[in-house]
Order: sequence, then structure tokens, then C-alpha cells
Amino acid sequence: MSGPAALQRVAAMLRAQIRPSPDDAIAAADALDELARAPRSHKERLEARDALIRTVSGKFYEGQTTWAAACGIAKGLSSYRSRAWLRVESDLHQNPDPLKIAGFFWEILKLVDEPIGERQIYRILKNNRSD
Repeated sequence: MSGPAALQRVAAMLRAQIRPSPDDAIAAADALDELARAPRSHKERLEARDALIRTVSGKFYEGQTTWAAACGIAKGLSSYRSRAWLRVESDLHQNPDPLKIAGFFWEILKLVDEPIGERQIYRILKNNRSD
């Protein structure tokens, strides 16, 4: 039993055994979740980030051209990074808005906290979209 799936199973088992108050056990379960979510190598983190960018494009920019989606994602990600991410959310262990675009931006920056521009996002998207 190894890898991210195993860590998630251990985190789930810890939570199942926890009574409402032991903060240490909850923190340990959250840390295991974070370890499971973040692939180890930089290459794996980039691949996971790119997959999330494609998900954002499909979910929030459906019907737009690849270039328009890339520009929108780059602008939104840059704005999010300079606002909430740098002030508060980079220290959080759980995604604050998992269903909103900001939640996807949080996941992207948790994987790779580097600025990313329109052209790079366009290259990430162009092989997976037809327009």
C-alpha cells in the first residue's frame, strides 16, 4: 500500500476513528490529504497543474476559443494569486472554494506556485481543444 491513494485511505481511516475534538489527529489527517494531493516530482506537479488548467477551460470557458480561454485563465489566475493567495490562502490546508473557479486556482497554485502566462496556458490547452 503506497502512493497518494494509500495516503488518502489512511486519512479517511483516521477521520473515521476521530471523536469530535482531537485536533492533532485531524491535523495529521489533513496533512496526509495534502501529501496525497501533491505529486512528488516537479514534472508530476506540472502535469497535474496542466490537467487542472484543462479542467478550468472545459468547465468555465466552454464555447470560447482556446486563445480566449487561455487569456481568461491567465488573467484570473494572476488576479487570484496577487489577491487572496498571497495574503491568506497559500497557508490553508483545505481548498476554501472547491466548486468555484477560485478553488481550481487554489489547487493549481498549491501544485506549482509560479506565474503562468497566456502563451503557456494556450500551449497547454491547444492539444485538447478543437476550435
